[in-house]
Amino acid sequence: MTSASEALRRILAVSDALAGDLEFDQALGLVADSAVVVAGATHASVRLLAPDEGILLASARAGEGSTAPPKAFRRGEGLMGWVLEFGQGLVVSDVNADSRYERVEGQGFEIGSMILEPLVVGGVVVGVLSASSPQAHAFGSDQAMAFKLLARCTQFPLERARLQRMAVLDHLTLAFAPSTLAPKLAHILDEARATGGDVSLLFLDLDHFKAVNDTHGHATGDAVLKRFASEVRATIRKRDVFVRRGGEEFVLLLTEADAVDAFAMAERIRKRIDALELVEGTTRVRVSTSIGVATWNRDESGEALERRADDAVYVAKSLGRNRSVAAPEAAVNDDDGA
Repeated sequence: MTSASEALRRILAVSDALAGDLEFDQALGLVADSAVVVAGATHASVRLLAPDEGILLASARAGEGSTAPPKAFRRGEGLMGWVLEFGQGLVVSDVNADSRYERVEGQGFEIGSMILEPLVVGGVVVGVLSASSPQAHAFGSDQAMAFKLLARCTQFPLERARLQRMAVLDHLTLAFAPSTLAPKLAHILDEARATGGDVSLLFLDLDHFKAVNDTHGHATGDAVLKRFASEVRATIRKRDVFVRRGGEEFVLLLTEADAVDAFAMAERIRKRIDALELVEGTTRVRVSTSIGVATWNRDESGEALERRADDAVYVAKSLGRNRSVAAPEAAVNDDDGA
């Protein structure tokens, strides 16, 4: 169990770090890691409210089970949703004795007790900070006080970092905006030149998407794009960069991924999308995606790498769609993409 002085030192360290120029993901990870320490917990999460939706998304997690697929909680759903709806903190000594608790299958860790605090900015709840232990009655008054202090010290810096991130995101899908693709790819290739690491690029194109809009309307089409993006984000690694290129086209930048790794990732995504059925009201929609895979040859430009993946998508579509196709290896010294 963390002592009060240790918890206070950690909170001060987090506050100092967040006052600096941390990236959004770094800030989230720091808060989640600190929540485990401050509460003396085995698992913690920072969940932020999705734009224009009453849904809490798992933005960062730490401790046991943090690699298992996360659940998104709607307003009023489970303990997370209760805190979101009412804006009050909770210390739940025994989750099995609380009717608000909702057990999540396959979460990868046991929960006996929980401590939760709302993240409030301008009188509005923008997220929930939570921690848990497999033991009942794990959190006392000292842990509750320290946890509340951690939430209060981090909510404003997190909201500032979130707004900075939202400025470069596509607001519908929460993938990075098209304008970020070129600079992000250039930065990744520069780093790979320095470190010798592998870089691969996946070009993803939803099949027959125009027919979805024409048949079911643009509202359903938007719902399909949001769900597609959500499923991709749940499949990829934290360090991967997911960009909406435009319309139903997306690009995924994979660092430390050779041709075999990249093709395996493409197939995981493709199969996950192919197995989905989107239910929007009384409408049921099935979609698939064609994926082009290209791995950087260390000589070609970013534009040439992207073009090879784009060409591979057209091959996938000509072969019947709903498949991944690896691009042929690039010609050596293709600096100008010729």
